[in-house]
Amino acid sequence: MSTDVRGENPIEDGADPPEAFISYSHSDRDAVLRMAGSLQRLGLKVWLDSKEILVGDSIVEQVGRALERVDLYLAFLSSASLSSRWVQRELNVALALELQRQRPKVIPILLERVDLPGLLIGHTYVDASHSTEEAIESLRNLISRLGLPVRKVAEPAEGEREFWLTSVRFSLYADTIKEYGGLSAEDSKEEVKTEALALLSGLRKKANGILLNFIPVSSMDFENPAFSFPNGELSEKITDRGGELSGSIGMRAALDVDVVNPDPKHLERLISTTLKELSLLGIGYQFTITPAVDGLPHKVLEKLRNNYSILGWDPGSGAEIALDDGTQLTVNAAPGSIVLSLGARYSFHLAGRAKEFNANEFLKWLLG
Repeated sequence: MSTDVRGENPIEDGADPPEAFISYSHSDRDAVLRMAGSLQRLGLKVWLDSKEILVGDSIVEQVGRALERVDLYLAFLSSASLSSRWVQRELNVALALELQRQRPKVIPILLERVDLPGLLIGHTYVDASHSTEEAIESLRNLISRLGLPVRKVAEPAEGEREFWLTSVRFSLYADTIKEYGGLSAEDSKEEVKTEALALLSGLRKKANGILLNFIPVSSMDFENPAFSFPNGELSEKITDRGGELSGSIGMRAALDVDVVNPDPKHLERLISTTLKELSLLGIGYQFTITPAVDGLPHKVLEKLRNNYSILGWDPGSGAEIALDDGTQLTVNAAPGSIVLSLGARYSFHLAGRAKEFNANEFLKWLLG
């Protein structure tokens, strides 16, 4: 994986990098993470905020204080984000700060061909609905014109192709012991929910530990729980699950940790030594491929079909295949990216497979 960059308006050694606040809808997460990885390669410190933490409205005030410290507010716009009250409220705060203080600079980024909200008419926007590569180059040029230091990523030599790990996702879970309904009459739904929230708190602690393997302590924002880590993101939820007794219902606390551009050595160390203790449902690797490969989704699906049994497929999540030890691998390809997601029924099973699975080599095989 190549991380070479060539300088244009370069960031000097010791200088603080420009900081960007990224606001987006959770449903656009994979596309946004890919662009966030590219922005980090350009030298920006990226704060991700999809509002997928189960908190109250007071967090908007904390986000407002955080926006006062960043240089850029990047609003990733899609039909989903435009219908999000969180995105709208954050956008209003960012626009007010831009008007009062000329900072942060608000830049709309179109993930889909949607109409700009009225308050953004007149702002220069970046169209990422067709080509991520072209969008990143347009955004780099725009940031440079604002006078912020930014790098230019070196392109592969003619006829060559390279890939790099944009982000890695750790999916954690914990199931309640308590159940309600059916033949389980001891606990109420509220009691089960209370236990699930307590489990979620424990998962957050594990998630923070994961992030600390990749993010320097000096980069953490201890004062603002709205987003405490740069180049990382948490999203969480509580869902119902079938209970042990007939008709009973338990709950599952689930939390995803996304790390942008993870250090390969730190990632290898975490996977080889710690995964068994983390209660993982899955681990996913998102790669960016440059230049993009026309027809890659069809080529990847054909190669998988010729070598594995396909367990399932849909155009949104890709193909699921069975590996030889009972774990599953989902492969989701686009012309400029591939996501490899390992999953297993039991966390100890996943930990064993993750140690053996080489995502880089599997991707090379897919592209070969």
